Amino acid sequence: MTPLPSKWVAIKIAAFSGIMLALLIEAASTAARATKTGVVLALALGVSPLAVYYSIKRPLLFPFGLYVISIPFGFMQLPQFGTLSKLTGILAALAIAFFLLQKRPVLKLAPAQIAWTVLALWMAASGVWAVDVGSWWSLNSQFLNLYLLYVLLSIAPVDELDIRGVLTIVALTGLVAGAYGIYLFQHGSAPGRVWLQIDTGVTQDPNSFAASLLLPIALLITTALSAARRLHRLAGAAGVLISIGGVYVTGSRGALLAIAAIFAYFLWRSRHRVKLLLIAIAAALMSLPFAELLNQRLSNAISSGGAGRLDIWKVGFEAFTRHWLVGVGVGNFSAAYNESFISVYQRVLVGWNRGAHNLFVATGVELGIVGIALMLAAWIYQFRALRQIGAHHKLYDLRVAFEASVLGMFVVANFIDVMYFKYTWLTFGTMMLVRSLWLQHHSAEPSAVRRPASAVGRVVVTTRTAPQDLFAPD
Repeated sequence: MTPLPSKWVAIKIAAFSGIMLALLIEAASTAARATKTGVVLALALGVSPLAVYYSIKRPLLFPFGLYVISIPFGFMQLPQFGTLSKLTGILAALAIAFFLLQKRPVLKLAPAQIAWTVLALWMAASGVWAVDVGSWWSLNSQFLNLYLLYVLLSIAPVDELDIRGVLTIVALTGLVAGAYGIYLFQHGSAPGRVWLQIDTGVTQDPNSFAASLLLPIALLITTALSAARRLHRLAGAAGVLISIGGVYVTGSRGALLAIAAIFAYFLWRSRHRVKLLLIAIAAALMSLPFAELLNQRLSNAISSGGAGRLDIWKVGFEAFTRHWLVGVGVGNFSAAYNESFISVYQRVLVGWNRGAHNLFVATGVELGIVGIALMLAAWIYQFRALRQIGAHHKLYDLRVAFEASVLGMFVVANFIDVMYFKYTWLTFGTMMLVRSLWLQHHSAEPSAVRRPASAVGRVVVTTRTAPQDLFAPD
């Protein structure tokens, strides 16, 4: 790695010194106040030097790790900063960008990055013909924020410590979030779907909460199947059950179908099918304590038309036929829906100003047939981003986990507008981190998956590298 120029060393020293001075002043002021809030702040300031160090040296562990933790609880509001996940996302993007300025990486662009970029440009261009420019700006800027963090992650240089740290944080966050959901369900005043809520009344939609657990579930399945140590495998299996329990209490039918798709994909591609079947059976038994909620949710899926989604999609299709070429612009589905609402018979009346709740319906109406083609291409290329990792490479199990996660997210996309949620882009971004690690291994080791072969007579014996556990030290 090329050493930093002297000017960057000076900038880092100056920035670090300024931050430390500010922290010392604030620490003294906090200690003088001696309030409960002050005690919390004092504890936070106590770890601030370590946090600053990691934000400079390993921003993927901090503050990006803090961003990962905030995603299932991203509805929490901070005064003058918006949501907690928004603030931590901004901090993570700035830290990673500063890190990239130091390292100046040169990584080969992936087809997925190019595909998402072309789609982002088309979404931006749709503002020219958008019905409501204000709605276009609001949603398009939200998409661009998520896309830019994805780009930063895609080109960030990583090592195994970064990957282990980030993926461990993702898995543990899913486990804790699932356990918290189960706790709320068990201590609720009445049986029903779990809605995460804080004192201000702001809630987290149960469908979004469930979808945020899909990537942790896939990573925990990988740990349960292929971790090097038995204790880690048992911990992974327990984490899978707890996280899936967190999905059960939300009653999210889309997330349940996504989990089924994840298990099916693992069963197809994994090398540990017997263990996987045992985990699947245990996960099915895990549903028994929540049988009443799940039976209620599944039994009325057809009678309610998926909570009115079928009727929304019928109106959406009518709107698509009117704007099929380039659409009505990002964020303008509701306007096109209202335009076509009275033209379509609805068995379940769901009212005006509805969201699409479907990736293709929303994309078709807002971006036309061109947008559908670009969106589908981007998802396909994202799914195939790790296809070059062979079955005998130590990263292969992670490849299966991420492909299963993207597949699960695609299933959920048929019921939720996932393109504007952080958990979707966390899945995409961390997948690209694994790709970057593979590229570095591949460039450093031309024969990445093979060791020298030994010949006995005319028979060639080849040994291959065994999978390694990336969730724990070797």
